[in-house]
Amino acid sequence: VTRAMEQRERIILIPPYLDRQVQLGWSSASADYLQSFGMYFVTLAANVTPNNIEFVTQNLELFVDARIFPDVRRTLRATAEDPRFRSSGSSLVFHPQEIVFEPETMKVFVSGVSTHRDAAGRASSTDMVYELVMEMRGGRPWITGIETYDGREMRTLRWRARNPNFRDGSES
Repeated sequence: VTRAMEQRERIILIPPYLDRQVQLGWSSASADYLQSFGMYFVTLAANVTPNNIEFVTQNLELFVDARIFPDVRRTLRATAEDPRFRSSGSSLVFHPQEIVFEPETMKVFVSGVSTHRDAAGRASSTDMVYELVMEMRGGRPWITGIETYDGREMRTLRWRARNPNFRDGSES
């Protein structure tokens, strides 16, 4: 494997959590792999409690580009330090419902339902989309951009073409 990585050859794997082979290269990966990685990342990032938030933050750092990680850490710490979240035994749980990879933009979109539950068991749910910009570097995936927004509609290139006046701050 070391020799293959040094030669920048493509490696084909069938990880235990997938039902088909995926391809990993030094600077590329198959759509199935990127979707699976995006799902893993969102599952880790969007399922937090006061007790696991530090663990989640430390593990997300392994996958998030250093340029944007300070913002990710700041967002998670704000959640952790919110007295209503910390003292109430609250939890945030995300139930994914759909995942889409857009090769033109290297984005993975994961939509689903985010549920906030307090210690008394009261729950409030919101439809939500996680939009991840992916990049393969050195044979591994990195998250180089993250957007989250309410709703079910993924802001794909097709969506943006239908909504030309939309501005989300990431466009110049």
